Amino acid sequence: MRDVDEYEIAPTVHMQGEHHNRTLKLGSFISVQRDKRKKGQLTDEQIEKLNKIGFVWDRHGALWQKKFDACKDYIAQYDKFPTESSIHNFRGEDVKLGTWIGEQRTNYRRNTMSNERIKRLEQIDFVWSPHDAQWLKSWRLAKQYIQTHGHCPNPTYKHVFSSGETFGLGAWCAKQRDKRQELSEYRRKKLDDIHFPWVE
Repeated sequence: MRDVDEYEIAPTVHMQGEHHNRTLKLGSFISVQRDKRKKGQLTDEQIEKLNKIGFVWDRHGALWQKKFDACKDYIAQYDKFPTESSIHNFRGEDVKLGTWIGEQRTNYRRNTMSNERIKRLEQIDFVWSPHDAQWLKSWRLAKQYIQTHGHCPNPTYKHVFSSGETFGLGAWCAKQRDKRQELSEYRRKKLDDIHFPWVE
């Protein structure tokens, strides 16, 4: 069952009272339940019933998770990181990823993002800076090659894309070795994570 969220369900619900019918806005009902739980005003039975229908207690957390899942799916499907104009059809819905990506970068830069979210985003190779996008594309190719062969390609090796275009992956790897001391801590860590051989 999908999670219950005010953006995914009908705006009103009709409730049968003891002496009359009354219409309650469902969005308001959801907000009231969240507020009551925070104040400890819901019984265990009420909480259990809401949990059984997939009630979303943390709306902002649920929306973040939805965009995270869409971003992760985009990367898995296209093998590249979405741009700020990317729209991805996820579970039958067009999800605009650009704004969300920008918010994550801003929160990270301002130190207002939780360590848990940072860890989760890094697990899907989130691109913290647009300047790192091309570098990470090359890093992914190196990661695949090292996982398959156990070492870096020779300096003359070129990766051939399905489009027929080529990329000098071997030369890129050699450049990372030569520029090791000049690489940012982030890039060195990413290379260490894939067991990049710094010495040939």
